Amino acid sequence: MGKSNREIPEIMRKILGITLIIIFSFNVVSCGQINRKSKQAKDTSLSLDSAKAEEAIEQEVSTFLLTGYTTGGAKEWEVRGDSAKIFTATDEVELDNMTASLWGDDSRSMKLSSDIGTFDRVSRNAHFEKDVIVTDGTGAKLQTEYLDWYPQGEEKNNSQLIKTDAYVRIERENFKAEGIGLCSRHELSKVQLNEKVKVSMGGPQPVVITCSGPLELDYKSSIAQFSKNVKVSSQHGELFADKMDVFINKEEKSINKIVCTGNVKIKQGDNTTFSRKAVYFAKEGKVVLLGSPKLVIYPGETEGGSFFNKNSK
Repeated sequence: MGKSNREIPEIMRKILGITLIIIFSFNVVSCGQINRKSKQAKDTSLSLDSAKAEEAIEQEVSTFLLTGYTTGGAKEWEVRGDSAKIFTATDEVELDNMTASLWGDDSRSMKLSSDIGTFDRVSRNAHFEKDVIVTDGTGAKLQTEYLDWYPQGEEKNNSQLIKTDAYVRIERENFKAEGIGLCSRHELSKVQLNEKVKVSMGGPQPVVITCSGPLELDYKSSIAQFSKNVKVSSQHGELFADKMDVFINKEEKSINKIVCTGNVKIKQGDNTTFSRKAVYFAKEGKVVLLGSPKLVIYPGETEGGSFFNKNSK
């Protein structure tokens, strides 16, 4: 016999209850799955995929600032930048409008800036690129296309170092130097230009000096050492040597004298003088020859405006 009308609603209530339990349980499980998927998607956005793990960006920030201090607590360096991207695997930070400030023992600062750059959070080394400009407390300005900065030196010798193998131009008042490749300690007072060096100096007796390189410039000691195929051009003539030590008058921002060593040759017009060593005095416009000088004078030349001293030794 069929079920009574009273029994049918009871069965329907049981079926409906079971259905609600199943639906509710399904929704609970589904929410849990959604949360896990959401977390997994977030983790994936940080780590990308296994093939690009080394390029994963940990975070992006609108500004970046990191400061280093000496053991005594004094500020030693500072790095700033815009639109920073921090990479997990390489510990590198990519920066736009990157700047760095370095402080020496004399509290003078050297500032570096570039359009873009990278900073290593472990080694603290930095790379500057595109329109790199360096200025220091002595009034010098350096320009190049790319440059590396080592706040503790290349071998952790606690000596700040900047290096590049690009074309470099350095300017001070009445002084310009350019060449390929540079190595410099804190500030630009002690610089080495590696190749194809050209230095122009103004003052009462303007002088242009070129050499194959290197040039070692110690501005604090007022000495510049030029090496290999050195040539001096002035209004008095031309002077050649294997090596030249140039002594600078910082107050007058001009050359005091030049000591020439090895295969010295002096040219004035068609006249040529040879010697093993010579000393050029810029103000007087004369050269004292040392070491078996040889003088070649062509007929018709006058004695006026002599480049060298006739009383040569």
